[in-house]
Amino acid sequence: ASVDDGATWTRLVPSDRRFMPATHGHDGKQTLPGFTGLSGDLDGDGKNESAKGCDPKKAIVHGDEKDAAQKDPCQGPTWVRPSFDLSAYAGKAVRVRLRYFTDMAAVMRGLLIDDVQVTAGGAPVLAEDFEQKPGRAWRLDGFTPSPGQHTLLVPHYYLLEHRDPGAAGYDAGIVRDTTFRFFWDPAQKKVRALRARARPGVVAWYYDGAYAWSENDPATNGPGQGFLLAVDALPDEVPLPGYPLAGTPGAFDTQYRLDDAQAWLEEGFFAMMCFVRDAGWRPRDLDTSRCPTADAPAARVDAFGKPLLYSYKIINDFLPGPDRERYAAAGELLDYRLKDGKPVWRMRDRSLRYLHTLDAPFSLEAFPDGVEIFDVVDGKLVKAEGRAYPAVAAFTDATPARWLNPGLRFGGVAVPDVGFSFRLTAPKPDAPPGARVKVWFDWN
Repeated sequence: ASVDDGATWTRLVPSDRRFMPATHGHDGKQTLPGFTGLSGDLDGDGKNESAKGCDPKKAIVHGDEKDAAQKDPCQGPTWVRPSFDLSAYAGKAVRVRLRYFTDMAAVMRGLLIDDVQVTAGGAPVLAEDFEQKPGRAWRLDGFTPSPGQHTLLVPHYYLLEHRDPGAAGYDAGIVRDTTFRFFWDPAQKKVRALRARARPGVVAWYYDGAYAWSENDPATNGPGQGFLLAVDALPDEVPLPGYPLAGTPGAFDTQYRLDDAQAWLEEGFFAMMCFVRDAGWRPRDLDTSRCPTADAPAARVDAFGKPLLYSYKIINDFLPGPDRERYAAAGELLDYRLKDGKPVWRMRDRSLRYLHTLDAPFSLEAFPDGVEIFDVVDGKLVKAEGRAYPAVAAFTDATPARWLNPGLRFGGVAVPDVGFSFRLTAPKPDAPPGARVKVWFDWN
């Protein structure tokens, strides 16, 4: 509130302080206290106990992806009705404002305001529902009146870049990932490792201006929806020994068929987890006494001259540089989530998502040993097999577009049909020095 025509302002807090439980802000005094977090969260625990169906005593499971269709009711905002005491300004000309601070990094949904009333003695002296053009009492500096829905024109376009893992500059970092992701082979009854290699080629990105830059998770926004997503030239699921696939390879709709595999997935998760992690890194909500030893057998395995170490332990215990680089990272391809207090065994989406970025480029040539499978033999990783990434040299957005695998909530892109396509050819002899590929565009 201000009594000097906006020269100075006094911060007001709601009569019921539960409406702004935050004890921190992004800019010191400028944001303390403030409406921070979920609207309807009355105690600052990150759960909206005001929401219908919310059980604040129930733990919210944080998995690798956030499925909007299955979001816990406690994670959504609801309307609240805070009130502010203006009695100190009785008989005075006073300005009242609602001030909104944005974060420099995270871009969330923002602040919605509706049905504002000023009362005296219980009777309204000023009411605004913002359904029509706001009255003279309000200035919408920085705010936009909303009918509930908006139609906006937003930019969308493709970005193409040539990626060459191991080359000088930015691309040099791509080849540095040496993570061996362990999994359980149900047929051979043993823990094995997978390593995927980044292929060189043309990476096509689809930019969709309908999303903010922090809204880049298709598992939250919907399949293939996000701010900037890579068009996966090979959106088929990565075949794993012993893991049945549904769909047709080459039709780009394959996915793991694991609905009836809970028993061996559980067996496999414990075998994998006990092998990769030592006792300090094992989950506390599982019976880790099933692990035969407290140490991690993987730490005694030689990975082509480097000792293996659990990937999260490397990241947390060693700074980037020589100390970290003397180890080879041991990751995991199996995971679990708690549902109604019980574990549900599944694939580790974050690892699978990363694998799909490595085979994404379009290329004129097949890439040998794009995926490698390793066995542990006499304390060493030994390559058992390798599979090539096939050549994919053309893209079209024509319906039906094949770049969105319906079985992968986290992968692929839902590209619009606007008549755009491109194809790759080899550079001609008179091409500029260093030319890697020629790209032909068509837009009808």
